Amino acid sequence: MEYTELSAYRLHAGDVTAWTPTATAAWTVDPRPLSVNHEAHVRAHVRESLGHAGAPRDPRGDNWIGTAFRIHHAFDADAFGATLRAWMVRHEAYRTTAVAATAGDSGVEGDALHRQTLPADAVDVVPRPLGALPDADSVRDVLDHHFATGVSALSWPHLTVASIRPDSPDSPAGWFTVVFAADHAVMDAYTQIVSIAELREIYAAHLDGRTPELPLAGSHVDYSRGERELADSLTVDHPVVQRWRDVLAGDDGAPVTPRLPLAGAHAGVEEDVKQVSTSMWLLNEVDATVFGQISKRHGGSQVTGLLAALKVAVARADRDGLCGDTLRYVMPMHTRTSPEFALSAGWFVGLMPVEDPMPRGATFPEALAATTAAVKENRDLVAYPYPRVAELLGVIEPPRFVVSYVDTRFIPGADDWTPHDRTLRGVAYSSTDVYLWVVRTAGGVNISMRFPDAPCTRDSVRALVAEYFTVLHSVVDNGDASSLPFGAAPAREPVGEA
Repeated sequence: MEYTELSAYRLHAGDVTAWTPTATAAWTVDPRPLSVNHEAHVRAHVRESLGHAGAPRDPRGDNWIGTAFRIHHAFDADAFGATLRAWMVRHEAYRTTAVAATAGDSGVEGDALHRQTLPADAVDVVPRPLGALPDADSVRDVLDHHFATGVSALSWPHLTVASIRPDSPDSPAGWFTVVFAADHAVMDAYTQIVSIAELREIYAAHLDGRTPELPLAGSHVDYSRGERELADSLTVDHPVVQRWRDVLAGDDGAPVTPRLPLAGAHAGVEEDVKQVSTSMWLLNEVDATVFGQISKRHGGSQVTGLLAALKVAVARADRDGLCGDTLRYVMPMHTRTSPEFALSAGWFVGLMPVEDPMPRGATFPEALAATTAAVKENRDLVAYPYPRVAELLGVIEPPRFVVSYVDTRFIPGADDWTPHDRTLRGVAYSSTDVYLWVVRTAGGVNISMRFPDAPCTRDSVRALVAEYFTVLHSVVDNGDASSLPFGAAPAREPVGEA
């Protein structure tokens, strides 16, 4: 399972159909509050949609996340339509939206927002043929346009689906491809992944004429109430806010979000530049297992081991000493702490700051111990919505250096994944963002990245990844990384760039 842009996914020619949710009855005002993340997300997209001159900006494909996968049955349009309707009924997050509470323009920042929701029986899914396309490039172009124009934080539906049937009616294949895209307000990375097994099971059940065998899924709309209550409990003097203030304090005391601390990482980058997206494999399954065992032996875990190795790699790539003695970044963590939300669709994500000490020359066990303590220190901050913290601290810009870790090995349906199953993200535009997703899968460890498309940044990130690869394999081969000379050229190169 990799996490890439659609351009890195291997599509195929076929008959493409878009499936768009529609409301078959009136929306109802929902007294349940919007989550803080949802509301902040909508307001941010209002600002971005207007562009720098205040005029509406054409869609450019940076407004969605999604998934591509194959269903291993022949395509049946009626069954697939019924599958998507059942999916919409199952997840209330797909049937809710944010609207302005005033009679003014909903795009005016400062308007109060409230929730509207469709009842479960008030939604349908309408197919729209996009054509029998002769090659993968044609399919990709059509999907890029459809997702860029069909998904928005500002208008419902916040989700759209495309099916690609690779056969003609006279020669049915035993499979077809599904690609869906959604606004982040109704979906997170876990939702992207669990939806594969979910949709496969619903479709198979419709073909068999039986009830899908799926556990109940709670509603993110209900979850939002608790998130809002936590946000409302925060004040500028709250310990959570104070800890964020300490982490973000710059040299002059003003809050500054962390950036990738490597020389040239952001030099000469044009504002709002399109970002590069890459994916590569760092460890195979055998080496990933060994690495996890070594990390646990030294008192850490798979995740803290991978983060500690990243820290060592940054120190080795930091030729100019910009990191100082601490690596700082922001780390997303899931907030699915109640069992009823384990399989729910929605945005169950909080943020925590990481301040990881990085003394030069430390052994891997020493680096690991520091990382384990650093991750544990601020773990309780994740539950408190960051947009409210940022508002209290006067932080305007979003996180810029983000490191995420996802373990997909135990997610429902993981045993059935193939290289045709992949989570996706839309293109991104930023002159400063550097995002790293470290993914532990049944096949090993993969790293996915996006960063500014500029030569200096490419060089910095490539040097970092090469060092990361070397550190990981040094730990696997030798049980430590302290023997690596500082600044030495990497002995091996990562493989499988997408």
